[in-house]
Amino acid sequence: MQALARMYENGEGTKPDRAQAFMWFLIAARRGNQEALAEANKLRSSMTEKEWKDTQKKLPSNVDKKVVDNILRVASSEPTQ
Repeated sequence: MQALARMYENGEGTKPDRAQAFMWFLIAARRGNQEALAEANKLRSSMTEKEWKDTQKKLPSNVDKKVVDNILRVASSEPTQ
């Protein structure tokens, strides 16, 4: 999942799509991959507000956007190792 996210992020084999990259990082993070959580947070922090709003619109309906924001907020406040 993380490799797929990077492919979307970098446009490898497809057009760059930061929203898709974020979603794949988020899926991996929800399955316990802490590195993917850090990557999702890094990608989110580099997005413009318009990019982020567009990304939120693409999130599956079963994903609470406020929960995603809280997860990212907690991840950004955790010390890096």
